[in-house]
Amino acid sequence: ECDGLGIKLEVDTDLVVPDASKTLHEGALAPWNPISSNYYPNMLEQAMKVFGVAMDKPFEDLSEEDKNLILYGSDGKEFHFHYENEFGGVRDIDIPFEGVINN
Repeated sequence: ECDGLGIKLEVDTDLVVPDASKTLHEGALAPWNPISSNYYPNMLEQAMKVFGVAMDKPFEDLSEEDKNLILYGSDGKEFHFHYENEFGGVRDIDIPFEGVINN
């Protein structure tokens, strides 16, 4: 904890999940809503399928373990991510899920 005159950077989870009654499918995660790209929504859906997290359950009803996975990542545990962008580029890789806040 900083008690000096410096600054401390923290993420406000209420800004990351402004409406916890929404599901992941409904866009509960504000930073990863598909504005110009479906990259992160696709990553989220594939990771949650592997890690067994329901995409159609309100965020507020998810277990603390599932919320922590979504926000802070899989602690190095990998999943297979396949993504094709609108220009035909393909990404096929085994990666850890970084979570919304760490990304």
